[in-house]
Formats: sequence, C-alpha cells, structure tokens
Amino acid sequence: LLLAIVLTVVVLGAIYAWHTRSVRAAADIASLVPEDTVAFVHLPDFNRTINDWKRSDVYQLFLEPTVQEFLRQPLARRPLASGEDAAALENLRIKDAFVALRAGTDKTPRLIGGFAFSGIPDDVRRVTERWIRPVSRSETKYRDHAIESLNFGTFSAVQAFVGHWFFAATSEEDLRILLDRADRRAVLPASLGSRRDFRNAMSQVSANYAVASYIVPKLFADCLLAQTKPSLTP
Repeated sequence: LLLAIVLTVVVLGAIYAWHTRSVRAAADIASLVPEDTVAFVHLPDFNRTINDWKRSDVYQLFLEPTVQEFLRQPLARRPLASGEDAAALENLRIKDAFVALRAGTDKTPRLIGGFAFSGIPDDVRRVTERWIRPVSRSETKYRDHAIESLNFGTFSAVQAFVGHWFFAATSEEDLRILLDRADRRAVLPASLGSRRDFRNAMSQVSANYAVASYIVPKLFADCLLAQTKPSLTP
C-alpha cells in the first residue's frame, strides 16, 4: 500500500511538473512579444507535431488516391513542400516556434515570429529561401546583432539570429524590441506574458499540446476589417 501511495505521488508529481514546465515555456515565449499582441501561436516541437499529423485520420484521408487526384491540378500550380524540403525542415529540429500579430496605430497588421533550431544560420536561410527568395538584401547593426533587411518585391521583412534562435518581423522596430527581450535588457515595455488574461488562458491548455493559440477576438477582427475596407482616398 505504501509503495502504491509513493508511486501515485511520483506520477502525479511528474504530471504536475510537466504541465508547469509546458505552461512556463509558453509564458517564456510570450515574454518575447509585445503586450498589445492580438493573436499568438506557439508550436513547442515542430517534428513531433508533424509526426502526430502523419498519424492522424485527416492525413490518411489526404493520401487517398481519389483525394490526390482531386488535388493534382491545384498542387501542380502551387506544389507543397517536397520530400527534400520536409527533410531540411526536420533537420533543423525546430522548437518553440511562434508567430504573433499586433496591430499598429492605424490597425496595420505587424507580424513577429521566430524559433529555436539546430545547425547554423545558413541552414535556416537555405530552408526559408526555398519557398521565397528575396529580390535584394542589406544588413545593419543593432547593438551586438546583425539585422538583415529582405525585399521580396511585394513586401519586406527583417530577420536576425541570436545563437540558435531565428527571429523575424515585418517591422524593424518590432525586431529590435524582440532582440532586446531576448537579451533580457532591464527596461522594456510590458509583454504578452505579463497579461493576466493570457496567463489564465494558458493555464487551461493541455500539458502536452501540439499547438497553442491565443486571440483577442475584437481586436483581431478590427485588424482584419481594416485590411478589407476599401480606401476612401480618390
């Protein structure tokens, strides 16, 4: 009986520790993004999520010959990642991938994201530029970091590497703040992780989640509506 009680306590303790670690990991990632974030997605382990997806019923349905035949023409126009692309992604062993959306003062959406990886920065560049290659690039210095500005023709972005972390944003201002947060500089604006509603929401998330998301519905909708409204400028 005593052994059973001890084992039960150990198992419950392990479950609690895992849940606490998972929630804390999500909170740590959320501490990298601004307090006014309106949407946030966190993927703890990319390879694990892909493996789970491949075992799902939906994926098995996707592999059915009739479904593949139906998708053949659409995929020919815009093919999915090849086996080589998928292998390159898996080799990066992406952890703690995140994307955050914040709305500017004019409701213009601003994206911030990043992930931890194995390898060197050029490995990440090779993978990301398989899908979209910049028309031009330039580099500026910010503190101890090199910020790469990428022009893709229809849009632009900035990116930087901090050790085995890759960070990117559509605004250089956002990227600089993100780098300061990663460097744990003392005086910084409040982050999403400091918001009580976010912490309360994350406390309800399953311990072993594949993907967690957080959205402020009204602000997110306002951001989307601002992009769909026709311009009144003649």
